[in-house]
Amino acid sequence: MNIVALDLGIHTGFAHNDGFQFDSGTWVFKGKADRDLDYRVSDFYGKLYRLLEHRLGSPIYDWVVFEDVQFSTYTYQTQLWASFRAAMWLACYHRGLRCKGVPVGTLKKFATGHGGATKEMMAAWAVKRFAPRLYRGSDGTVRSQGTNFKVDDNEIDAIHLHDLATHNELYLLNHKLP
Repeated sequence: MNIVALDLGIHTGFAHNDGFQFDSGTWVFKGKADRDLDYRVSDFYGKLYRLLEHRLGSPIYDWVVFEDVQFSTYTYQTQLWASFRAAMWLACYHRGLRCKGVPVGTLKKFATGHGGATKEMMAAWAVKRFAPRLYRGSDGTVRSQGTNFKVDDNEIDAIHLHDLATHNELYLLNHKLP
C-alpha cells in the first residue's frame, strides 16, 4: 500500500512511499496572507498535486492520511488550517485518491502508547522505532541518516502517520481505532 502522510500547516511534514522508496521532510510555506489569496495555500496545493501525479495512467498512491487537528487557538490559525485541508482534499479528488484524517490523540497513542504525548515523547519514539534512519545528533536534535538534516516535529508526526496507516489498513477502511 502506497501512502502519503501529511502534518498540515505552514511547516507541513510529509512522509510517503511510492512502491520503490520512502521519503520524508518538511515543506515550509512563507509569505504574507492577503485577504483575497494566501499564496502559501496555493503553493501547498501545487506541491501536493505534483507529488500525487499519475504514472502510466494510474495513481501512484492508495491513500493520503493527515493529522486531523480539531482545535486551534486563533481564528486566523483555524482559517489557514482549513484552507490547507481544503487544498489537500481538492488535490486528492482530482487524482482520485482516498483521504483519511487521524485524530491527534489516536496518532500519539499509536506512536507512544500515550494519547497525550509531548513533542519530545514523539521524537524519542521516532528515534527508537526508526533507528538507524533517524538518530539523535550530538546537539540532541533528531537527524536523518544519510543527509544529516534536522528532522522537525512536523516530519516526525508525518512519519508516525505513515507508519500507522501502513500497519492499519483496516483503520483506514473501517474508521476503527487501531
